[in-house]
Amino acid sequence: MKGFKEFLRVQGVSEKQLSHYVAWVMNYADFCDDRHRDYWGEDSIQAYMKASGRLNAEWKVSQAEDAVRQYIFWRKGQKESLYVSLLKELEKEMGAAANSFKTLEAYMFWAEKFLLWSGKERGWDFDDFRTFIKVIVADQGVSIASQNQAISALRCFFEKVLKVDLASKPQTLRAKKLKVLPSIMSRELIRELFQYLEGVDLLLVKLMYGCGLRCGEVYKLRLGDVDLRKAMVRVMSDKGEMKREVFLPKGLCLELKRHLIFVKELYLSDQGLGLSGGWEEYYLFPSLSLSRV
Repeated sequence: MKGFKEFLRVQGVSEKQLSHYVAWVMNYADFCDDRHRDYWGEDSIQAYMKASGRLNAEWKVSQAEDAVRQYIFWRKGQKESLYVSLLKELEKEMGAAANSFKTLEAYMFWAEKFLLWSGKERGWDFDDFRTFIKVIVADQGVSIASQNQAISALRCFFEKVLKVDLASKPQTLRAKKLKVLPSIMSRELIRELFQYLEGVDLLLVKLMYGCGLRCGEVYKLRLGDVDLRKAMVRVMSDKGEMKREVFLPKGLCLELKRHLIFVKELYLSDQGLGLSGGWEEYYLFPSLSLSRV
């Protein structure tokens, strides 16, 4: 209680009252222990004040409340200082290991979240580790990736900073991605979806469905990637290399020919402004506000 007494002196509590303040805090701790109450809960403080009011004068009850609240405030400051120190140690350890800033930021986030959740100042063990992971998964619904990231972060924190050897225990908490085959939409459902679309949006979705293209792939198609004569579509990578060729359904060829009439008008307009390159490099679905080259 030496540190608490120093804190009280700074707050203006007289030497004569110091022992009384300490006694009230000890009495409050016994009160909470006997009733299995949380020391830091407001309801515990109110219950203690009510019980003290039956046995003591009003000024003593006020002194008791002030003592308890001063102690809780002081302990909170002590705890925050400890947490800051531990997080700085983690930052130092990770910096020495040459981790990326993104990894450091993520690990610091999970370590701080764990400390605030635990509310403890010492004695962290694997039970705390395991319970915290269960809380963020069951109560907060974090993703599998976030769960595994939290496990990696806490393992580093426990072993490098808290000096707690966890061996292979954290591995048992890691989540595995479920391998689920993608569900295929029925033709009836596809027809229903098409009914809600029109124009370019409808053509885009038809190309995705008919050619098996991803959303990002269909938007990146250039005029040179589509061969209407052979009814083929060439899918290119970001590096300009061909990833694959897919068949173009015959039913889409006529719709694409109509679409190209509209695209040619945009192309000529952009060309007049000096914004477009060659015809084959022009996008199959150019932006109306700003054509990309």
